[in-house]
Amino acid sequence: MLISVGEPIIACERVRQADGKIARRGPHASGAPAIFAYVAAGLGTPTAFIGGVGADANGALFKAELARSGADPAAVHTDPAAPTATVMIHYDQSGGRGFDFALADSAAARLPESALGDYPERATWFHCSGSALQVGGDLAATTMSALTRAKAAGARVSLDPNIRQELLTAAGVALLRRALALADAVFPSEDELEVLGITADALSEGGVLVVQTMAADGALARLGSRSWRQPALAAPQAVVDTDGAGDTFAGAFVAAAMAGLEPGQCLRAASKVVAQAIAVEGPTTVDLSRRQWSELVA
Repeated sequence: MLISVGEPIIACERVRQADGKIARRGPHASGAPAIFAYVAAGLGTPTAFIGGVGADANGALFKAELARSGADPAAVHTDPAAPTATVMIHYDQSGGRGFDFALADSAAARLPESALGDYPERATWFHCSGSALQVGGDLAATTMSALTRAKAAGARVSLDPNIRQELLTAAGVALLRRALALADAVFPSEDELEVLGITADALSEGGVLVVQTMAADGALARLGSRSWRQPALAAPQAVVDTDGAGDTFAGAFVAAAMAGLEPGQCLRAASKVVAQAIAVEGPTTVDLSRRQWSELVA
C-alpha cells in the first residue's frame, strides 16, 4: 500500500488575465500530499492519504473529491474542534504564484499521531511532501513519525521537498534534511537542493533515485551511473490549470514504479498524466479511472 501524510487544503485561485481582469477558480481539494495521493489512487494503486479536516463544508468537499480517486476514505481524520485548512492562490499575468494560507490553526496542522493507526506499518511505499514538515507543530511531528515508522517496517520512501518560502523555518529545513537522509527517491528542484545543502549528483551517487522535471526540457531520472530522459510532451489540449502539476507528476511516477515499470517508462507515464491533468480545472479533478498503463507508456 502507498501511504501519504500531510495537509488537506481547500484551494481557490485568482488569475490575472492578459486584459487585467481577474478570473476565479475553485474551491477544489488540494494540498501537495493529497494531490499526490489522488493521482496515485486514480491510477489503481492501493493508497491511503492521512490528514486532518474539519467537520465543515470544506472538509466534506475534500473527502468527496479524494473519494473519487479510490483512496482509502477511512484514513482521513475529522477534527470537530478546528476548521479545514484553506489557501488562496494568486496568479499574475506571467504565471507566477503567491499563496495566502489559513493553515496554522486548522485541522490539518493539528493532526495527531493517533490518526496514523497502523498505516505506516502497512506501507510498502511512503511518500513525504516537505510542505507537511514545514507547517511545523503536530502535523510535522506526525508526518515524521509516520515516515520513520514506515521506513523501519521496510517501506520505500520518496520525498518531494516542496519548499514553500512562506512556510520555511530553520526547524523545517532540519526536518527536511532528516527526511532526505531516509529517502530512496527524491523529486527536487535545483533551488530546493541548494536550500538543503546537497546536489542531485551527490544524491544519485549515494544510491538515491533523483527525478526532476525541467519544463520545456522534459524530465530526467538519475540513479548512480544510469540516467533516463523524457522529452517534453505537447499537451493534447489547451492548458487550463497548472496547480499541483509537480505533485501530479510525482504521484503518477510512484504509481508506475510500484506497478513494476522502469524509470524511463515511469517518466513517460507521469508526463502523459500531467498533460491530461493541466487540461482541466482543479488539482484533484482529472479522471484517471480508465487509464491503462499500456496506453501511458506507449
